[in-house]
This record gives sequence, C-alpha cells and structure tokens, in this order.
Amino acid sequence: MKPKNIKYNDLLIDLYASAYARAAEPAAHDLKRKHGAPLYRDLEVSLENCYYGGTFDVTITRRVMLVDGTSTTPQKVVPITIERGCLPVIRDLEHPRFRRENVDLIYKATISLEEELTGTKLYIQHLDGRQLEVPINEIVASGLKQRIPNEGMPSTSNPGAYGDLIIGFSF
Repeated sequence: MKPKNIKYNDLLIDLYASAYARAAEPAAHDLKRKHGAPLYRDLEVSLENCYYGGTFDVTITRRVMLVDGTSTTPQKVVPITIERGCLPVIRDLEHPRFRRENVDLIYKATISLEEELTGTKLYIQHLDGRQLEVPINEIVASGLKQRIPNEGMPSTSNPGAYGDLIIGFSF
C-alpha cells in the first residue's frame, strides 16, 4: 500500500542525488525541476474572510530558467477556496478587535474600576456585523475571562457549530 502525498519520482531523484551527490547532483536537480517543485506561499487572509469563507484570487510568480540561460518570471492568477470557519494553513491578518485561537475568538476589553465595581455593558461589533451586548454584572478581576458560547469562528469539523467568544478584561 502506497503512502499518500508522496511523489515517487521526486523521492527516487532525492535518493539518487543523495547517494551519488557529486556525480549525479546536477542531473537529479534538472530532473526534479522539470517536474516542478511544490509552491509554498504565505497567504494573508482577514479574519472576516475566514469567518465567511469564499474564493480569493492569488497571484503566483515563479522564476523560470530558459534554455538560453536567461530567466523569466511568469505570473499566474489562481483561485483559492477557503471553507467558512476553516483553520487554514495560511496566516490570518492581524485584526483590530479580535485574536483567533482555533475556533475561539479572543476579545480584550478595557473597563474602568468604577465599571468593574458597579457593572456595565460591553458593546462588541462581531465579525458578522452584529452588535453584541454583553452585561458585566459581577466584579471581574484583571486577567479573568468571560466566555460567550457559540460566538466564535464556525467549526469546520462540526457544521453549524461555532467556537466561543472569550473576553479578557483589563483596567
């Protein structure tokens, strides 16, 4: 049974090149290049786009050596589909209000000592545009957190489920 996600030609070329490094390296390198090395690119996606999902165009460039010894850098626009709530292998852009931890959204609230002692309401604009009203009726200490169920990111492993919104307090 073959393991998944292995390109056997590349594996053989790597083995051949390492076994006969000095003599075979240029030939093995040329063979591998013809097959095309995998492209790894950082893709920055906003937290809102991770929340809703969608298809985004990404421009990929790759330096290609020509037969005459010169090089060119062609560009190709590739659509990338991100499922809603995904935990992508891409980096979320920094968000001004939230931070992400898996499917949970982290929000840092700053309240005054008076609000801490007498109670208050936090108004938080969610990623989906809703205005959440969160009553703070108990005395909260700096560093404590309040968890609001089902107000985080959509879950990819459990359709219809959401992570939590976790509010951290500072004064």
